[in-house]
Amino acid sequence: MEIHAHKTEKGKFYSNILKLLAVVGGISLLSLNFFLWLSQNNAPKYAVLSPTVNHTHNATKDVTKTKEDDFLDFFIMGFPKCGTTSMMHFFQKVHETSIIWKETFPQGKDGKIVYIKEYSLLQKGEAKTLVKQIKVASKTNNETKKFGIKWPTALEYPSVIRDLIGIDKRHKNTKIIIGMRHPVKWFESFYNYRLLTSKMPPANKLIGGREVAKDGVFTGLAQYEKYFMQFGKVDLTPHELSMLSNHKPATTLLSTPNKIFLYTVEQFKDKNVTRADSFLKDLASFMEIEETFTSDMMPKSNSVNNKRFKICDDEHKEVRKVLVENGKVTANWFQAKFSEEIDDVVIGGREHFFQLLETWKEDPCVDKVPSQRVRRSREP
Repeated sequence: MEIHAHKTEKGKFYSNILKLLAVVGGISLLSLNFFLWLSQNNAPKYAVLSPTVNHTHNATKDVTKTKEDDFLDFFIMGFPKCGTTSMMHFFQKVHETSIIWKETFPQGKDGKIVYIKEYSLLQKGEAKTLVKQIKVASKTNNETKKFGIKWPTALEYPSVIRDLIGIDKRHKNTKIIIGMRHPVKWFESFYNYRLLTSKMPPANKLIGGREVAKDGVFTGLAQYEKYFMQFGKVDLTPHELSMLSNHKPATTLLSTPNKIFLYTVEQFKDKNVTRADSFLKDLASFMEIEETFTSDMMPKSNSVNNKRFKICDDEHKEVRKVLVENGKVTANWFQAKFSEEIDDVVIGGREHFFQLLETWKEDPCVDKVPSQRVRRSREP
């Protein structure tokens, strides 16, 4: 951010007259004071400039977070049906944070603003709109709040972070939160979610990459490591770099300094109080929040009431096989890359996180054979 001086033409004019009179002489003290006053009141004004709005500050003032700040503190970035809504509701309850919505409307006589729609940020070129919304939100909240947004499919758009930083360099400090889930259970949840509003093809038609996707649902989206690689937080092999360049859409290494928090949805359902407290302690530390989190504040996992699609049915065995094979690769990748702690990446409830990754290597439906037995009993 640069500091520029803006001299008005009037300021230059009166300064030049003052210099001329001083040279010629014969000027009265009253006249001198009058011109000096004009010169001072049209003196250069200094402003701190941002890419979106100019705010007048004292040039020597320490830069701290104020209501005029228009940068994003945290970003709940994905994946869909991986607890992003649960995280959003969690941060809405935390006194030190606030979630920003795309559209606003006044609610009630007190003029409070209710946020009603999440961002599809740069997918629709809304990055500049975002920083304006943060300004709107900041006027209705305490100036020390941390502002964030939720966009579950952001990881599918490699330019998101790069473009945010292009708008304001301070977005290098935006904290990123990424949730994952057992690939089989993720597919079932996402498929059922889309069934609420769309007619979906048979599940086996969605095996593959984005080219087979319907409303964002395809088995390849659960290969989480392919999307995580873009942040450049770990060393990548030539093969992994090739995977990035061949990914659809093409992905390049960002190597941004943004800190990342990782979790799995299954952790939200953990009834072990000690592990829940550990998870929340890690989250509070990552977010630099002073408020004390207790296990009863654990984000609650949302579930779709509509369960028309049951992935454990025998007819979906092929889909499950692909998802489990991908899950093994993904789990092994995260276990290998994060066997040692990395400064820029915080794993919530680290030990439990890695225990849950082990379950991704197995089909969660193996115990659930009753539905298959029922089907067989109806056969002649």
